[in-house]
Amino acid sequence: MIKVVFFLLITLIGLSSCSQKPQYVFMPSYNVKVDKHTAYYQDENIKLTVNGKKWSYSPSDLEYYYTPIHLEVENLSDNTLIIDKDSVNLISPQGFLLKPIAPSEVVSSFSWSYPRFRFSISFGYFTDPFWFGSRWYPYEPYYERVYSDVVNYAFPFGRVDPKTKVKGFVYFPELKERGLYEIVLRYQISNNQKEIRISFQLK
Repeated sequence: MIKVVFFLLITLIGLSSCSQKPQYVFMPSYNVKVDKHTAYYQDENIKLTVNGKKWSYSPSDLEYYYTPIHLEVENLSDNTLIIDKDSVNLISPQGFLLKPIAPSEVVSSFSWSYPRFRFSISFGYFTDPFWFGSRWYPYEPYYERVYSDVVNYAFPFGRVDPKTKVKGFVYFPELKERGLYEIVLRYQISNNQKEIRISFQLK
C-alpha cells in the first residue's frame, strides 16, 4: 500500500512539473514598449503587437510542442505592406535561425485516428420457443481529430492594405533552451525593406 501511495505521489509531481507552460518576458527597447507578456512596436508605417501567451484554442496542449506567437499588424501608412511567410523568424540564444512551421504541418502532427467503443443493446421476445434475452454488439468506428483552430487562427501572410489590420499566430518549434530570443519581422513598403527586432526572455 505504501508503495502504491509513493508511486501516485511521484506521478502527480511529474504531471505538475510537466504542466507548466513556458513564460515569455519581453524586453523593452527603442520603439518597443512592454506590458507583461505583450510587446508593442510602432513607427511611421506599422504598428506591431506581439503576444506570447494568447493561445487558448484547440489543441489545448499546443504550447507543450510548439511555440505559437501571436502577431497583430496595423498598416498606418497609405501604401501596401508586404509580409511574406519567410519574413518572420526567431533567433535563438546561440544565434540559430528558427523558421516558422506551416499550420498544415502542425495540424498533421496532432491529428490521429483513434477508436471509440460503442455498444448496441437489443431485447427480443420470441413466441416459439418462448425466450427472452438481450444482446450487445460492440463495434469500433474510427474518428480523426482535426484541429482547425491552428489553421483558422494562423497569421495571414501577404498584403496588408493601407489603414487595415491583420492578426494571427505564427508557429515555431518548441523552445527548449532558456535565454534571450529575438523575433525578427521584415516587411516591404514602396520597394523598401524594413526590419523590426523584439527580444524576449524564455523562463
